[in-house]
Amino acid sequence: MFEIKHGLSLLLLLLALTSYKAKAYTLSIKAAPISGTVTDERNQTLPGVTVRVKNSTQGITTDANGKYTISADPDAILVFSFIGYITQEHPVSNSVVLNVKLLPQANMQNEVVAIGYQTIRKSDVTGSIASVKSSDLNLFAPTLGQALAGKVAGVQV
Repeated sequence: MFEIKHGLSLLLLLLALTSYKAKAYTLSIKAAPISGTVTDERNQTLPGVTVRVKNSTQGITTDANGKYTISADPDAILVFSFIGYITQEHPVSNSVVLNVKLLPQANMQNEVVAIGYQTIRKSDVTGSIASVKSSDLNLFAPTLGQALAGKVAGVQV
């Protein structure tokens, strides 16, 4: 009788333990707003810089004064990118303000502007000029460059 009593109480204890549903408590980390200013190497503000949270679709651009505000988790990484500048990644940590200085890419070329809508006299030009009449052009060529090919000595098209 003593063994049945212990067996029965052990069975009741096992039933109680298996029917008990443990609640899992997780610590949730909330996203906090991070703000700052993005500048260049001369401390000039940069408008239009893309600021995004790495591995997410969340992102914004800096305003006209180079300022931004974005919400991100403390363990997130912010990616700053702008044309002509090196892309930088900065961890958020517990930062509230994160100012970033972007550095220019070394291999960027200077901008080139071509003006093709100007009329000047032949005598005012300091370089050489050659004329090609429309009757001399190959009208069956698909592009203007191919139509001009071979029509002026020393010019490569």
